[in-house]
Amino acid sequence: GAAAIEVPQDEPGSDWRWLLTGSPSPHDDALVGSIKSVPKELPNPLTVGSDIPALVARMLEDIPPEEWDAKRFSKPQPVPGFPNLFRGLGGLLPNHTPRELAQNMVAAAILNRLSGNVLIWAARATRVVQFGHQATAEEEALKEAEATRAARCRDLLQAEKEEQEAEKELSEFRRSYALDAKRHHYLESVQGWKSSAKAQAEKEVTTASKAVEAAAAAVEASKGSSQARSWRQEWPSPIPKEVMAEDWEPFGVRLSNKAPVLTSINEFLEALENGLVDRSGGSAMITKHTLEAAFVRQAYDGLMLCTCDTEGEEAAKVYTHMPTPSLTGAGFTPPGRAEELLGPRPMTSFQLKMVGQTIPFEVSFGPVLHASSSLDDCSSGMLAFRAAG
Repeated sequence: GAAAIEVPQDEPGSDWRWLLTGSPSPHDDALVGSIKSVPKELPNPLTVGSDIPALVARMLEDIPPEEWDAKRFSKPQPVPGFPNLFRGLGGLLPNHTPRELAQNMVAAAILNRLSGNVLIWAARATRVVQFGHQATAEEEALKEAEATRAARCRDLLQAEKEEQEAEKELSEFRRSYALDAKRHHYLESVQGWKSSAKAQAEKEVTTASKAVEAAAAAVEASKGSSQARSWRQEWPSPIPKEVMAEDWEPFGVRLSNKAPVLTSINEFLEALENGLVDRSGGSAMITKHTLEAAFVRQAYDGLMLCTCDTEGEEAAKVYTHMPTPSLTGAGFTPPGRAEELLGPRPMTSFQLKMVGQTIPFEVSFGPVLHASSSLDDCSSGMLAFRAAG
């Protein structure tokens, strides 16, 4: 009978795509109630000060505004075909308000998208190694020689400009017929110095040009010899082929419209801890937040079953919870039995809590378990951020 119980299912074989879209699995209505899912298309870059409040309000559209910041009992969902059997909290007061749950969901999506940037950058680097052109030592030397020549040419232009200014200043002094021998001697010395600097710059340009010609000749000579492919080009890549085939755009987040775009989790968390006061456009202000972290362990229960035999008003009902954690083999059999001993599957995760005024949230980083329709079957998924609550 338990096989008929429906729980949220994840699309098989698409863990990497869930990571790049921000949501590792669909949310469970038994926990979040009428809160909508985080939109798959997030603004890129996402602005904390303006986009997150808009996203939260969009997710809470089906809930009256006066209930956004209140903890209320959620009515469990009846299980079809099982009288008096329900899924949900069953008379337990939620740990988070609807606004807090929505903020947790948005924060988890942001952190997953920032995690996905590592996959995008790895795919780009792999494409360069496996399919792109690998510059030879001769080509790198030519590139460096051309950069040196360009720098020497800029120095020559600057020297010519300074020489012309010195000559102009000396000519104007001579036309003034001023009786100042000391000034005249100084201007002649400056003009001679600038001319010498120009001559030196011309010699350096000539030397740099010869170095470029020699490096170009070395590149032409190396084209006749074939180079063996490196081990990085021969070994298969762990990056999914779908990610390799498409050039994904890295996800970015910023505290305000004028703030720098952040593309890593470390940068994002540090920015929230430091806060921001931006008076350049609209006086945006992000208060300083405090980060709390801890490792937690729990047994995974994706069914959340409870029973109730009481009729009448919801407030008068009493629910009895039926823990049904996912089981795993212990690796040994008890004496006198042939079956392997099973026990609750432990799930360890890293809990992150950001305390502040602008965007407080609480998420966990750990395995996203794909619950199946069977009580004793649960396959492990990937590591991702999930909203607390």
